[in-house]
Amino acid sequence: MTDREARRQERMEYELRALPRRPTPDGHKWMVDSIIGEGGFGRAYLWNLVRRRDQVVVDRVVIKYCEPDTHDIIARHGPGFGEIAEVFMQRSMMHDSEDPLDDFTVSLLAAEHCSWALDAWRFYTPYYSFGDLYKFILKQGVENPATPTKGHRQVPEPFVWYLLHRLACAARIMDQTLANEDMDYQIVHCDFKPANLFLGAPGSLGSRAQFPIYPPVYVGDYGNAKITYTGDSRRHEMVGTCTPGWSAPEITPFTNNHMPKSWQAPASSKTNIWQIGYVLLSIMQGKVDHPDGDINWDTLRSIEYAPRYKPLPKRTPELEAENPLRVKYSTELLDTLHACVQFDPEKRPTPEELHAHVSAHTLDHTDGVEDWGTYDWFQDKCEEVDPDSDLDEVDEHGHPIAREEPFKGQGSELLHKLMRALHLPGARKRSGRKGKSGKTPIVREETPLSRMARRRNDYNRRKKIVARQIKEGLEPKLNRFVSTEPNDDAFNLDDKYKLIHPRGDHLLNSYWAAPPPAKRSFTSYIDDLFSYYDTKKAFEQAHPNAFVPLTGLDSYNFRLNGQRKGEIFSDDEDYEESLQAALAHQRAQEAGEAD
Repeated sequence: MTDREARRQERMEYELRALPRRPTPDGHKWMVDSIIGEGGFGRAYLWNLVRRRDQVVVDRVVIKYCEPDTHDIIARHGPGFGEIAEVFMQRSMMHDSEDPLDDFTVSLLAAEHCSWALDAWRFYTPYYSFGDLYKFILKQGVENPATPTKGHRQVPEPFVWYLLHRLACAARIMDQTLANEDMDYQIVHCDFKPANLFLGAPGSLGSRAQFPIYPPVYVGDYGNAKITYTGDSRRHEMVGTCTPGWSAPEITPFTNNHMPKSWQAPASSKTNIWQIGYVLLSIMQGKVDHPDGDINWDTLRSIEYAPRYKPLPKRTPELEAENPLRVKYSTELLDTLHACVQFDPEKRPTPEELHAHVSAHTLDHTDGVEDWGTYDWFQDKCEEVDPDSDLDEVDEHGHPIAREEPFKGQGSELLHKLMRALHLPGARKRSGRKGKSGKTPIVREETPLSRMARRRNDYNRRKKIVARQIKEGLEPKLNRFVSTEPNDDAFNLDDKYKLIHPRGDHLLNSYWAAPPPAKRSFTSYIDDLFSYYDTKKAFEQAHPNAFVPLTGLDSYNFRLNGQRKGEIFSDDEDYEESLQAALAHQRAQEAGEAD
């Protein structure tokens, strides 16, 4: 085992043992579910809050560990002075509204210093169960000339408009959150790419939100983001901060020291606009990376080159009928995205202009998909297919309530049930048709009680039909549920609007029974980072031979001026269970990627 591998193993043991510093109700425990990401930054884990009596997961949180040099990540000027820049930006963008529907960027729930290393930090974020846009687009299939019956299934246009609307909202927040009367502070993400766009589960915003059939997108990973303003002399610091292949003209590096060329415009909020447009044009063509690297803007600047949408190879009508993969996108959508990727930032729309344009035109191109599956749509559809339904009202939990109606029958409801059970007259009647035995078959007369029960069954069955489509997405033809009941087809969404979903249990509750999404608050366990940094340096001078401070209950926490502040570690049994679960998930994921 190399030194690097030994260090990784040591860090993983601490990270798997250190319990989240989150409220833990009685009868519950926190357990690691899996390692959901690992890279140069460190590792990210999914933690589950599990009810002990039945092992049911009641909450989830993601904890990301990283070990940057604390001196390098402190904001030393402008907004956020003295704080970790990434933490400050994500906390600032957590919308003041109490409505979670107003969240378009990844929420940072807490940030803490880890006691086992001088520069170890952990950040808490919600769990976005559909992963990132990179893996999601790959899930839609890959083009392969050797298998013409298969290939990449282009994402439907309503989904692109939905993505564009949410990303435009995020761009507007980044443009306006820190601005004030004296200075137009803007947040430039610098690293917009599919892998940094995270997807919640379809329906996770509740049955009142539009587009429940699609996963909502959130902008995350602000590690390379910068705060700038008009006339900022440090804008050159953003050149070369983007993943190769996704750089806008103004932040593409051309020299070893990443100094901008004379023709490169300053980075600004319009850099976010270019990257949003380029990401969406790319995924519409099935691209999640650009292996050739950045566009050679230095050569193409003379013609002010701007990327354009290139349709995927045509398929024969026979192949398309067997397995529809191609989408013809509207001129309005393509024109909007082409405007975003103009070479000259002055020719691109501002975040406010893009948001206004998308808000005004989205519903012209979504064919009603925005309302399909919502609470109001479902109630209207039930009334449409069964106008005399007794179940047109529901209680606060969404359960149907029958209209009050006098009971028509012999005696009370209880007596009528008894008569039916004992086969007494008045509970059933003959149909008038003779069966195979020559006797007239007996059928039950539909009473108000039985009619209400039938309609309640219809109502609940149709709710399940809608919820299944929201959860499963595009199902294979051999496995899909097909109802034979009349009028149920009105509750099916056309396959051309659906997406292929990743496997897994993505919602803790069913779509209709889930409580409304709650607004998450931010908790910071970081006080004054300059004080932290000074205390850390003092510790290093006093302990020149110490590689890291002691761990466990004897560890140091430098935000408390060097006082001993231990971690809360899980016991051996829980740790071993978490470790085995995390490693098993990692092996299964690696095997799936190999397949």
